[in-house]
Amino acid sequence: MKNKKILIADDSPTMIMMLKEILESKGFKVVIAKDGIEASVLCYKEIPDLIISDIEMPKMDGYQVCRLLKNDDEMKKIPFIILTSKEGAGAEFWGYQTGADLYILKDFKPNDLIKSIDNLLKKYADIKPEISKIPKNIDYYHIMEKTNKFLDKQLFEMTLINEINKITTKQENISDTILQMSEVFKKAIEHQIICFTIFLDESRILLWIKQSVQIEEEALQMLEYSCLEDLAIATNKDISEFSIEVEIVEEKVLDKSTTIKEINKDKFYSLSLKIKNQCFGIIHLFHTNMESISIDQKILFSKLSTHVSTALNASILYNLIKDLSVIDELTQIYNRRYLMEIFKIEFEKSIRYNRDLSIIMIDIDDFKNINDTYGHLTGDIVLKKIGEIIKKTIRNVDIPGRYGGEEFLIILPETDKKNAKNIAERIRKSIMTTKFKSLISQNIKTTISSGISNINELDIKDNELELIKLADKRLYKAKSTGKNKVIDD
Repeated sequence: MKNKKILIADDSPTMIMMLKEILESKGFKVVIAKDGIEASVLCYKEIPDLIISDIEMPKMDGYQVCRLLKNDDEMKKIPFIILTSKEGAGAEFWGYQTGADLYILKDFKPNDLIKSIDNLLKKYADIKPEISKIPKNIDYYHIMEKTNKFLDKQLFEMTLINEINKITTKQENISDTILQMSEVFKKAIEHQIICFTIFLDESRILLWIKQSVQIEEEALQMLEYSCLEDLAIATNKDISEFSIEVEIVEEKVLDKSTTIKEINKDKFYSLSLKIKNQCFGIIHLFHTNMESISIDQKILFSKLSTHVSTALNASILYNLIKDLSVIDELTQIYNRRYLMEIFKIEFEKSIRYNRDLSIIMIDIDDFKNINDTYGHLTGDIVLKKIGEIIKKTIRNVDIPGRYGGEEFLIILPETDKKNAKNIAERIRKSIMTTKFKSLISQNIKTTISSGISNINELDIKDNELELIKLADKRLYKAKSTGKNKVIDD
């Protein structure tokens, strides 16, 4: 290790003299700086093999010197030791946070210091700064400019991270959370398309796509396939049995001058979303000119993705817990309590904005006979299957729920009575033709009766329960006049 150059940054003449004597006795060349600015300047001019810096110095402290150098692509290749009398867990923690390789107190033993220096020099033996990339003629003003740029960069990063943390506390649904995250990324890195592909639970995947340019249908399909394929590879999971929920969002101002006709994977920049080193999703950024995106933007994107992983995982867990409180465990549609809360909101919205609203009340015909003949467990199988049929038959905007034992209620926003009846008939016919399995695999047939009501039928629109009473009355009429039918008057 002889002839290696070590920079000492310290404002204590005594400490400088002692360190110089120890290091020179071991064959090291020594460069001395008495404040943080001088230390920074000398690093660029002398390019030492190792830096030893105090914390408390004039003009710029050791933390700042370390952080500045460790955020320079070439200077970060020089090992940095903080040698200080400043004790305490907080001081040491912050020393390592700035990028220091080692934090040593000034009551050190000379042999221990030399051993630490030798170990670091060996560690960095194959990592050397490229002299040609280091700017010449660095002086006080250049260091201050670099410091200001670095601080501005750090402030920008912290501002974006703070925005992400604020989103985390809102505890909104996952789609809204992702939408807000995408707005943060828009400030950090250029892209034309951003995709979030994440596991919502053990059976569902959300593929969320936001585009600022037009995408041809074939290219969109290839984009979706690529995102799902990458998720399967990253997690080593067979996702063929997962339910894929695709949500596509367009920027308010869509760039119609650019149309994506094909998806080239070279135009992707992707990062995994991880919690405890377990991947649960991937963010894909796409740009037709991806090679022009700066490395600084990509590094920032990588830093932000860590915080986004935490935020999205929290949102997923929150919504899973929320679902447990509002979903009927057996039928996997909304329970009565939550259904009535939503119904009240939709009823008030319908009145406020003068929009249509219909509901369907459904009752399983002769359900008691199924329980008495085949047992309650078979009855549960029928209820669960009917819940599945209802979910598959209605639109995404419709709201289904289990109203009672074998009764279901479906809220149909912005739907007139004619269309409500069409939906009810599709459900009725689907259930009538379904073969339900009993516990002994015996096929069971059943039917349903339904009653429909529309908000415009109410004389006084001040009580949502009147709409339910009207639908219930028509349901009773359907049951009493032969069953297996839909009544809307």
